[in-house]
Amino acid sequence: MSNIKARADSIQLENLTLNSWAQFGAGVRRKINNRITCFAENIIRTGGRVSLGFMFNVQIAL
Repeated sequence: MSNIKARADSIQLENLTLNSWAQFGAGVRRKINNRITCFAENIIRTGGRVSLGFMFNVQIAL
């Protein structure tokens, strides 16, 4: 999409390309009891390459 002029330690690097992308996701949060909370999320990223992600989190209060 766009060419970027980049330098590293005063050395000209080859042209880099910056591609735009978008991220879409949905998640669910559930409180099991006063101490335990669970969270699940599904993510889709687009732009150049399509990727999928899944995250599951358990939080326990001490």
